[in-house]
Amino acid sequence: MHALFYPGLALVHEHILDGLAHPHVHALLPLMYTSRYWHGLVTRWLVALFQRPPVKTPHRPGDPELTLRPGDGFLKICQRDVPMADFGPTLHVNDPRRMLSSMRDDPIRRAFWDNSQPEPEALLHITEFDSTTRICTFTPVDRRTNGVFGFPMSLFTDRATGRIPAGCDSLPPVFQLVSSHWFRPALDGQNSFFGLQLAARPDLHPSRHPVFWPKAAEQRGDVFIDREHRCTNGWVVSYVARREDSSIDSPPPGGWDAWVDVALVLKSIKVPLIDLFVPPVTARDDFALAGWYDDDDNDEAIEAYLAEEYVVSYLGVQRELELAREHEARGGVI
Repeated sequence: MHALFYPGLALVHEHILDGLAHPHVHALLPLMYTSRYWHGLVTRWLVALFQRPPVKTPHRPGDPELTLRPGDGFLKICQRDVPMADFGPTLHVNDPRRMLSSMRDDPIRRAFWDNSQPEPEALLHITEFDSTTRICTFTPVDRRTNGVFGFPMSLFTDRATGRIPAGCDSLPPVFQLVSSHWFRPALDGQNSFFGLQLAARPDLHPSRHPVFWPKAAEQRGDVFIDREHRCTNGWVVSYVARREDSSIDSPPPGGWDAWVDVALVLKSIKVPLIDLFVPPVTARDDFALAGWYDDDDNDEAIEAYLAEEYVVSYLGVQRELELAREHEARGGVI
């Protein structure tokens, strides 16, 4: 072993990692496979990126704003639209990149939610790491969303029974998750989307398919608990869904159906460490999820779709560079 790599020089090695991690941390990933020592050192360095929760700073009375430190990693969750088979992977609002886009520049993101209100979202950070399984446990920084305890959801129910009927009208809300370190500021202007570009590889566009499809209780006023809900990308969510309606002694007669409010409270999300830097499911997988392609003989069609849907930006080169520099000035993807 070269003297430089002696474990006793741990402080020097920390400085080496700091240098290699600029301009982005993906340069550290190959080091994890050089030796057990470097594997452990890099792992601790990467986990630490996601361990510091955002700081609550005064925004307006009674409503502190979460401010991220430069370079810190996070998971973000937002409610998104239910994909239908006829549309496949083409729902733009479900693109994880739009969860990090500029609201003022992104009309699709603004149109999905009432412009007069903040978009319901939650940030999560690592509170536990299992070095054996390499699974990170994330918990929300604040389980309230826009001052409400949990995500507000609405479900279509049968007026007489209170149950959730079968059919497209009863499809539950769905949620998308994104890791901030899937992206980096596109300072070179290449493959830029709202100032961001893919950090690991230029072709690893994350899937648009929503990953989290929560359920709710069938009975009025009941609570549904799922501690091991497996998402479509393999992540595991623990959550509680509480129906806001009350049980009744005398059910009303049949007739019009009713919408019922549900409070969705996230407890934790378990994620493999590598998934924080490389999307586990990519845009290419969307074709199989949509049932569009059943074989491997459609590479040209897939490439054409990716070029049209993921690579082309309508903001223009100058605006893309401005947004990239804004991200960089804040210390990364924030």
